[in-house]
Amino acid sequence: MFNKNQKMVKNIDLLESLSKNPILTDKFSIVSFDNCFDALNYITAEKEKISAIVCDYDFSGHKDESKRLDGLTFLKYLNTNFSEIPVIMISGVAENRGKVAIDSILNFAYAFLDKPFSITKLLEILENAINSKSKTDIATETIFTNLQQYGLITQNKLLAKQILESIKIFNNSDLGIIIFGETGTGKTRIAHTIHKMSKFNNKTIGEIHCGWLSNDVNTFRSELFGHVKGAYTGAYSDKKGYLELCEIIVLDDIQHIPPEVQKGLLQALQEKFFYKFGDTKNRIKFNSKIIATSTLNEDELTSKYMHKEFYYRLKGDFIVVPPLRERKEDIPLLIKHFTKKFFEQNPLFCSNYGIKEEEIFEQTVIDFLINWDWPGNIRQLENFVTKLLIFALCNKNKISLSDLKFQLEKERMISKKARELFNSTLDTINIKRKKQKLTKEALISALIKSNCNINKATKILGFNNNYAVYYYIKKFEINLNEIQRKIEQEKTEGTQQ
Repeated sequence: MFNKNQKMVKNIDLLESLSKNPILTDKFSIVSFDNCFDALNYITAEKEKISAIVCDYDFSGHKDESKRLDGLTFLKYLNTNFSEIPVIMISGVAENRGKVAIDSILNFAYAFLDKPFSITKLLEILENAINSKSKTDIATETIFTNLQQYGLITQNKLLAKQILESIKIFNNSDLGIIIFGETGTGKTRIAHTIHKMSKFNNKTIGEIHCGWLSNDVNTFRSELFGHVKGAYTGAYSDKKGYLELCEIIVLDDIQHIPPEVQKGLLQALQEKFFYKFGDTKNRIKFNSKIIATSTLNEDELTSKYMHKEFYYRLKGDFIVVPPLRERKEDIPLLIKHFTKKFFEQNPLFCSNYGIKEEEIFEQTVIDFLINWDWPGNIRQLENFVTKLLIFALCNKNKISLSDLKFQLEKERMISKKARELFNSTLDTINIKRKKQKLTKEALISALIKSNCNINKATKILGFNNNYAVYYYIKKFEINLNEIQRKIEQEKTEGTQQ
């Protein structure tokens, strides 16, 4: 069931026998440490290979005080920085046993075991923990991959979960779905993704932009229900509408549906039949499923634009799409997608300039685009990225911050407010980078001065606890063994002189 590449990190002092037990060694490669200091170094470097961690709550650690970290503090650190790795806590304390177990679980230990315990029980817990982790990781990755395959790029777990739940409802009922979100957030793309990922993906889909038809009720009725000859001026022959032609209908911006049309749609949804515009005798069976979108919220829709009865009949389920400023994790993915799309659509143009697709954006530009608010959301980002690409390729240069500012000014996005935001964002990025650089330099200096004594380094830096030092060691990927070697090397060189 498990292979030797899977590893378990444990505290050697109290779990020595586990590393030699054949029941476990047949399943895992076990790596042991006598202190959290070295364990954290290993975990930071090899986290992708680690399947689970077993830690003793009572673990006192190394004889060197600077390398001590009690089991609970260790668990808290792991939960904050390596939450993807399940941790099994064990303890042999008799006093306050309940508190010890609760402390462990509240700090997200996967399980708590009292000593003594059976090896088979530990093995069972490890198998469940690793299987659960693997299934969750695989499922999450599969969700994002599937969404991307069907044209939706996101790493936002909440949005992905909403979409999957809506697909279940869409598959198993005749209820409609309403997708709420600001302009440009990708609502219609999500609607088409739901269609493609549902069991109705082979059904005909049609899309009506309600705002385009709202000024002419007759045309709206005709597009949706169809009409008979003579139904209104210009109806020179019979016509089929979307309700008859399409099994899936996307109604974009439903706040623009006129009241008269809402009434006809409500009848279709409730009675499962409708009449063509101009006909009151020949019923047409209604089998369509509806996905609607709106830039307004529920209160705005029901108070100003829609009959409540129609709205609640239409809304079987709903999705709220976060604006791009609230899903910044998607921005780098979208930039990469738009860049790839541009290169694929313009192969001759792009091949003449000798700039690789993956190298065209400087990282500072990506950082800026992530921090920008994007009031027009994905639509605005795509248009802006496309213009940046054309500008860069024509000038045979990578896209820099100066190019970015030029484009902002050119498009008149650089109003006084936008200019202030540009400068503020740029300042924030620069300050953040300088601060990180200074913090890293100060940390390395403190570690060298303290001979890698974490307690002393903590005091030098003015932190309240060792936890902060361990956090920055991980954040800046500092190898303590390398620093120790550097210290020893400097000592040797000093002795020789």
